[in-house]
Amino acid sequence: MTRVIKAIYTASDDPQFGTVEDEVIVLSPDILAEKYDDTDVVFYVTSEAIAVNQEVVNIDRATCPRFEINFDTPVDEINYGQLSKLSFLDFIRTFAK
Repeated sequence: MTRVIKAIYTASDDPQFGTVEDEVIVLSPDILAEKYDDTDVVFYVTSEAIAVNQEVVNIDRATCPRFEINFDTPVDEINYGQLSKLSFLDFIRTFAK
């Protein structure tokens, strides 16, 4: 089951970045989805599993592997619960930078 938690973004390679807070969708214990723009999503592969009761995650944009994708459909129309059950997750893990 997917759920929404708060992400606190930093960038260890850019001290001027500061911190940014946003909501992310937990797709699996180690994969998060950040919706931005109307059709774009960034998937983050975390080094530590997100706990079932965890409500906040820290993401360093300089070091956290990620995979960006542009969907043809608006991101608010995507069923992330269904997406989390697809083999597409293995695709994300493979191509995350």
